[in-house]
Amino acid sequence: YYSEESMTWEVKRPSLEAVKILDPVVEETSLKSKAVKNYSDSIIDPSFISYIIQIESSGNPKAVGSSGERGLMQIMRNTWHDSTTRIYGIPISFDKAFKPKENIKAGIAQLEWLEQSYLPQNISNWENLSEKTRRDSIIAAYNIGAFGFLKNYQGNPYHKNLPQITKNYISKVNALVYGKKQVAP
Repeated sequence: YYSEESMTWEVKRPSLEAVKILDPVVEETSLKSKAVKNYSDSIIDPSFISYIIQIESSGNPKAVGSSGERGLMQIMRNTWHDSTTRIYGIPISFDKAFKPKENIKAGIAQLEWLEQSYLPQNISNWENLSEKTRRDSIIAAYNIGAFGFLKNYQGNPYHKNLPQITKNYISKVNALVYGKKQVAP
């Protein structure tokens, strides 16, 4: 939540309980887990997913965003259809975006597609970027959309060309990743 008094975003780290609940869903859903036995090569893990959920919906599976995004991971209609097609071979109804397990599956599919396919294919030297720069790129692309991210990226791995709202989103997620309790608005 945003604190007017301190003019900072206060973010709570997800509980260990929440991460334990997510872990089996991530394991079951993970497209990468079929090829890789653990998360050591991936930025996407249960903790990371729980941070995205905390920032996107504060854990509310019925959340609806101002642009029509739905559920725990606040997924847009087109992203939903793309992600569910990757999972099931056909798109499933956007009405199911309010089902927590389906929403998390679609969110994971999108994040893994960004990490494993889209960003490496579209950003030169992806594999040579720092883990933080890759993570920030995945976070930004999840927030602004894959195509919007590339449009703003323009070869700048430090994300100077991104809209301020996306820079703020990166900061909020990183506050959880790095264990901070406050980030600038």
